[in-house]
Amino acid sequence: MDSFTIRRSDRLPALAATLTDSAGAAYNLTGDTVKLSMRELGATINKIDNATVTVVSATAGTVSYAWTAADTATTGLYYLEFEVTSSGSLERTFGNPDFVLVHVTPALG
Repeated sequence: MDSFTIRRSDRLPALAATLTDSAGAAYNLTGDTVKLSMRELGATINKIDNATVTVVSATAGTVSYAWTAADTATTGLYYLEFEVTSSGSLERTFGNPDFVLVHVTPALG
């Protein structure tokens, strides 16, 4: 996943992603925990900081995040990343090498 677009104040669709290794294969998340952080471009403080992500299929590397009202309350461009922590407390970050770009667009109403 390179980018995701959602309207201001929308909470659907949920953010769904497949985490992959450097060869493009699904990353096995068995026994791992996944967190998500998101920061507006140019900002220094995260809008979302280490939010819990649902692992949909550990072996397929698929995850899902349910937006909160605060997550999409402000229009703008945001960098997003997933941080995976293994059962041995080792961490690995996805999108890698680039962030996922989230665009929260204005709503008409």
